[in-house]
Amino acid sequence: MSQIDIEEFKSFLPDRESLEDWQKLQYDKMVDMAEKQNATDGIYKWVAGHSGSLEDFWYKDYRVLNAHKGTPSWTYCCGVTLEHFLHCWKGWMEGDYESEIDMTESACRELRAYFFCYDDPPEQKYKYGSAGGIEFLGEHITKRWEEAKSKSSEPATFDNGFDLDFVYHTDPYTAKFGDYISLQPYEDPMQGGHSAIFLSLEKMERNGKMEDVVRVFNSNTESGNGYGYGSGIGLSWYWIEKYSSGFKRVLHFGSVREKEDSSKVPSIKGFFNFSGVFTLSFE
Repeated sequence: MSQIDIEEFKSFLPDRESLEDWQKLQYDKMVDMAEKQNATDGIYKWVAGHSGSLEDFWYKDYRVLNAHKGTPSWTYCCGVTLEHFLHCWKGWMEGDYESEIDMTESACRELRAYFFCYDDPPEQKYKYGSAGGIEFLGEHITKRWEEAKSKSSEPATFDNGFDLDFVYHTDPYTAKFGDYISLQPYEDPMQGGHSAIFLSLEKMERNGKMEDVVRVFNSNTESGNGYGYGSGIGLSWYWIEKYSSGFKRVLHFGSVREKEDSSKVPSIKGFFNFSGVFTLSFE
């Protein structure tokens, strides 16, 4: 069973005051989840279904995540990343949460399908993980915002939603704290993978050379935690340059980012291009 030294854990995170408001929500939820694991002696355990979270999560009377009741708590990568995101989303949307401009219940199910990499039965179609989920959500809620605006006689003045961009990318050198990672180690994604949350870049020694790794927050087995954490929630790192049967590991990033200037909320245009960047532009 794993106990986390919370102050040591925080030392691996960036200075909270240096972060954007969205990232502060992400920071706080990471600490909260570490504390919850300590309280329940959390361990890593892969289980079937949409589980692997520290607590149940509900959206519009629909239970999205099913937590194991009792001690120890069970977590695994998909459940932890989705639990983290949904709590941050709820905190960001505040009064607009579960409103007419928030995601629909069916979209929440689809978001879960991405984070867990498959649809509910009978479809069972593969989804490209948390990064694909962020991309999907950005496209979905922009349509909701546009529809809400078109029905209103007043300019849209929603509290938080319009202040965000949703970006998909595969470049670890442009990643920002809090980006959701879908790690693809094999050419065939059905062979396996991993979900995590990006913290920072650092260097580790390998074969006498210092090479780049991504430091992440995740749930993983004891052998997969690179900072002395036991099984369950903790910190890990992964080589950027890593090959398996000739295939170079791909890190898919789904990033929620605040707009550079979100102080004004006039009319809105949304567009999605095939370079993998989804943005909202203001006039």
